[in-house]
Amino acid sequence: MKNKAKIVFPIALMLVFGGFIGLAAFGTSDAAADTIPTDAIPVKTPNDLSRIGTGTDFGGYTWSASGYYYLANDIVFDGTNSHIPIGTDAVPFAGTFDGQNYRIIGMEIDGNIAHAALFRTVDGATIKNTIIENMAFNITSSGLVRTGGFVGYVPAAGSLSINNCFVISSTITAESTNNIVFVGGLVGRTETTSIVSISNSGSETEIVARASANAIFAGGIIGRGNSSTISACYNLGNVTSYQSAPSNNIVGGIAGDANTATITETFNAGTITANTSDTGTLSYAGGIVGSVTSVNVTNCYNKGNVTGNNNGTSGVVGGIFGYVGGVSSVINCYNTGILKNNQANLVYVQTGLVFGQHAAGYTGTVVNFYGLIDVLYSNGGLISNILAGRGSITNQDGTSTPPRLGSQSSGAKTAAQLQPNINTAQLGLSVFYTGSTDNPAGTFMGWDFVDVWNIDPSKNGGFPILLNSPTVPVSPGNGGGTGGNGNNAEKTDIALIAVLVLVAIGIIAALGVILGYRRPMVYLILIGSLILATVIAFVTGVFTFGG
Repeated sequence: MKNKAKIVFPIALMLVFGGFIGLAAFGTSDAAADTIPTDAIPVKTPNDLSRIGTGTDFGGYTWSASGYYYLANDIVFDGTNSHIPIGTDAVPFAGTFDGQNYRIIGMEIDGNIAHAALFRTVDGATIKNTIIENMAFNITSSGLVRTGGFVGYVPAAGSLSINNCFVISSTITAESTNNIVFVGGLVGRTETTSIVSISNSGSETEIVARASANAIFAGGIIGRGNSSTISACYNLGNVTSYQSAPSNNIVGGIAGDANTATITETFNAGTITANTSDTGTLSYAGGIVGSVTSVNVTNCYNKGNVTGNNNGTSGVVGGIFGYVGGVSSVINCYNTGILKNNQANLVYVQTGLVFGQHAAGYTGTVVNFYGLIDVLYSNGGLISNILAGRGSITNQDGTSTPPRLGSQSSGAKTAAQLQPNINTAQLGLSVFYTGSTDNPAGTFMGWDFVDVWNIDPSKNGGFPILLNSPTVPVSPGNGGGTGGNGNNAEKTDIALIAVLVLVAIGIIAALGVILGYRRPMVYLILIGSLILATVIAFVTGVFTFGG
């Protein structure tokens, strides 16, 4: 019986540790992340990034534009090489890129690169679970500029899905001396007939856009977002434009310009500034979108200051929308950002808590909107009781409301009427516009404080916050990366070899016990090697649970 026990024990021990390591390596690695197909291509270095979509054969894979790619580790650019954007207009990226919550750190693009982004052009692409950190784009071109952290351009009838992606601690400076500038923290431009979805994502990118011959479209998430759906996103980066041409200057906290779009559960906290120097410029700045046509915004807020420093023929500033050129709606939203419209020649100045101006013949639907009165300034003076700079607002019952709140029953409200547990000293006078005779003024009927909104006096100055706002994931393995050009990948490969060697030693020791070599040292080698292999595996991130 003793001899049988001596044989069964090492076999059982070997199976337990082998099964434990195998489970960590394969059984549950995708429990918290998306499942990676068996034929997916691992991306480990900056050079690997440049191979995507080229169709070249390398490492046993064909790096096609329609492949499935995943980050196997953090990728760190060391400053000696610039990123070459993936995809072309002729062969756009049409595959899947899963970052597995790893980071691309220090990506740089400089010079006359008109379509600067991780992906230059995409059509049918899915990008997910990726963090771009310390990105720096410095673009000067005489041609059309379309730049964003992840994607530069989505062509007509093209599609793009971005989910759980973030750009943090980054900068984009984009200038065209002879054409249009489209720039966004995540995406540069989409066409009217494209289909784009951006969800659970955010940007902390300082954006500066310059143009001297044509228009500017700049936004914290997307420069021009046609046919787009944006949900559960945020922008924390400042967006600043400098327009010296007699053309449009359109900037917004989430999107510069949007046509046929839906934005939900999204907020902007970045400072939005539109600067113009030409007297023929039309300038539109909005806390959420600078200029809209058929855009519906629900459960959103702006807390970033919006400023127009204008010398042009029109200066428009709005807390949610700047300019509204079609039937659009704002539902369950609020603005607390300071709105300043500094118009030098006083020709055309429109400033409003919800929107700055509606085009003639169109109206906007506003339901359950909250805003501070003392954030509206024009030409250095305070404007009181203005919901919209110009244009009427359509109520839920179909009636029309002129822009000035003095003609409404809602009037000025205190914080206590906004929500009982907000500190009134933090808010001062405010307005609450319900847009419905069935909803008493000063209440939050229609706002979902169970699944959408929450109020915590210690957060966001006591103003409502969105429950579903995403946070930047923690990278698996080594987190922020240690070194450049794939050092993490090299260290992981070394650790894998060490683990396999230790497991082999353990197996040899186990066989020795089975064959009769039952010395204490043999048992010690058997147990120690397997334990050490397991520790190395998890500490180095060779095998991880979920990641």
